Amino acid sequence: MEPIEFGLGDLPSDFSLEKYEQCAKWTVEEWWRALSYRYPVHLLAKQYPEDVIEEEDWTLDDRVEFLRDHAANFISNPLPEKRDDYRPFAYGADEPLIRDLTGRDYQDAPSTLKKWKEAINEAEYLRPSERADAIDGLRETPAWEIHREIDGFENVFRIEVDLAASDDDLLREFMAWLKRIRSEAEMSKIPRSFGPADFVKWHEKRLLPYLDLSLWAAMHGGHLSYSVIGHALFPDEPLRGPQMRAVEPMIQRTVKPQARALLHPEVCRVLGRQVVNEAREKP
Repeated sequence: MEPIEFGLGDLPSDFSLEKYEQCAKWTVEEWWRALSYRYPVHLLAKQYPEDVIEEEDWTLDDRVEFLRDHAANFISNPLPEKRDDYRPFAYGADEPLIRDLTGRDYQDAPSTLKKWKEAINEAEYLRPSERADAIDGLRETPAWEIHREIDGFENVFRIEVDLAASDDDLLREFMAWLKRIRSEAEMSKIPRSFGPADFVKWHEKRLLPYLDLSLWAAMHGGHLSYSVIGHALFPDEPLRGPQMRAVEPMIQRTVKPQARALLHPEVCRVLGRQVVNEAREKP
């Protein structure tokens, strides 16, 4: 079934930008709670493609209902209620940043290779003038693009390193690679700590409501175009007159990548450390 393209009139009745006004004044603990509760939900949502949600076997599945309930709850109350029996933290946030790959990482390799092979086979049916370029393009596609498309994990990048090279050469090339890939993959550099100025920017760019509306749409078998979600998040933009910004490119180039970066497990880890440190400093 084709994904549904929701319009402004289809947005949940509970959605209101006024509910998100509180975000600008949230403390470190409140942002940590908000993002830590959302992180596992978004992670779980990525494991279920949008096109299967409308299938009969899935509409009654407890996991889908769980995700839909959470999507609705986030929209109804952007700051989840603090539960005594649950300490919010991003799954996997305590894992090392760099590790050796193991056999577990290659368990799903056949599905990855199958996807790649299918794409190359499809290119074989193109006109001769287009076939060679298409196949060469696929063969030169970075592995991280294929892995991201298949497993949905946007923060893991697999690279090859020649340890026989000198440390200076490795570090120089790695820093150049890091800068280039972060730009190409729309991954923001995460600072060591966050403060009120960061929270105001997150609020002004409507990052949290973007995440909540996107999750809601995906869990109901559809998506929101840049135009629809742009006008939902910035309804007053036309009132700016000559200073009016085009909402579609703003969502695509700024809001979307920065909202995704906000759900990076390291963001939750940084905020969590700040919460712990602040608690220690209290008399």
